[in-house]
Amino acid sequence: MNLTFPRRCARFVALAALALAAAGCSLSRPDPVKATFLLEPAMPAPVAVAARAPSLKVNIVTVAAPFRDRAFVYRVGELRYETDYYHTFFAAPGVNIAETTARALAAAGVFERVQPPGSGAGELVLDGFVSALYVDARDPTDHLVAGYAGRL
Repeated sequence: MNLTFPRRCARFVALAALALAAAGCSLSRPDPVKATFLLEPAMPAPVAVAARAPSLKVNIVTVAAPFRDRAFVYRVGELRYETDYYHTFFAAPGVNIAETTARALAAAGVFERVQPPGSGAGELVLDGFVSALYVDARDPTDHLVAGYAGRL
């Protein structure tokens, strides 16, 4: 083994570090910030009904497997989807949708009592299934997704 090889490696590393420092480069940068979101639609106005329906129990809403994760899903082609690590739901979509639905139904006043997921039983039970939950980014002129087009 050549004894000068370690010295050559040390010189190379020192010169590379010096070149990076002279160029103003940094080997570290701040971590990107993750943004979290909740689904919070506007609550409906109370409905005038002759007789209120019996109590309702809202179960947790099941979301189809490709969309049940907390990361946002973007549809970028007819058969192509991508997830976004930096934009996520604060809570799992199924739980968030079920709780929001229970609050909206309670605000509407159609039922005598609305039980949210995980609470007591009701005379009626609402089960839900979400087959797709994504941002449709196929049209880059859409003002809602235009900011994401460059990143996808």
